[in-house]
Amino acid sequence: MGMVAENLAAVCVEVVEPELVTWLKSKRIRIIDVPYGDVMRLGCNIVALGDDRVLVPASSKKLIAACRAEGLAVYDPDVSMISNGGGAVHCMCQALRRDAEARQVVSSRGGFAERLATLTERERDVLEQVAKGLPSKSIARALDISYRTVELHRGHIMEKLRVRSAAELIRLVIEQHNG
Repeated sequence: MGMVAENLAAVCVEVVEPELVTWLKSKRIRIIDVPYGDVMRLGCNIVALGDDRVLVPASSKKLIAACRAEGLAVYDPDVSMISNGGGAVHCMCQALRRDAEARQVVSSRGGFAERLATLTERERDVLEQVAKGLPSKSIARALDISYRTVELHRGHIMEKLRVRSAAELIRLVIEQHNG
């Protein structure tokens, strides 16, 4: 069983408990009945992408037709190469997730100079030391401030520049410096 869209589920009615079907219907969830033979060939393998879009293996012809009849936009890649090894469209989600995260990182780089300009003078001093690879204790000694103050500045810098690690911060500073 899998949710296809809001109030719509793909279910192999032959194998699920009748109570589940009754419960789904009581919640006003419509059912696309997927035949048992299709389920055994991963025919109920579906990923709801939101906004009435679904990802369904190209081999799941009945499910694709039923989804389209429901007015859904269907993306139906040929996943036979991965399904023969036991994988399915869900396996593609990790790659989609990594791609989305990579796009977010790239878009977060845009405007880096503007975000850099939001740092206070002291935050820029700390950033300069971080970019040299110095640990917080050394930065505290070099700037004659407490370790805790350095840690607070580092936190503000990371937040303002939208980075998650010192390594990412250093990389972006180097890229900015090299143009």
